[in-house]
Amino acid sequence: MDDQCAEAIAEGLTRNTTLKVLDLSNNRIGPEPMQRWQEIIGKCSLKSLDLSNNPLYDEGAQCIFKGL
Repeated sequence: MDDQCAEAIAEGLTRNTTLKVLDLSNNRIGPEPMQRWQEIIGKCSLKSLDLSNNPLYDEGAQCIFKGL
């Protein structure tokens, strides 16, 4: 999965009220789509999100933390 797919998933999460666990580990998700995730991560129904082994770097990780 690449950045474009990650952005599409983030958009879908804005309308989803039932998904609780999402495993996106071991992909090619970089820091760019995490800015969009920052906007929605605290508002969606997720209880567990696995982004391990993605090249998020510090910038992407900071976006996720800010969104929580």
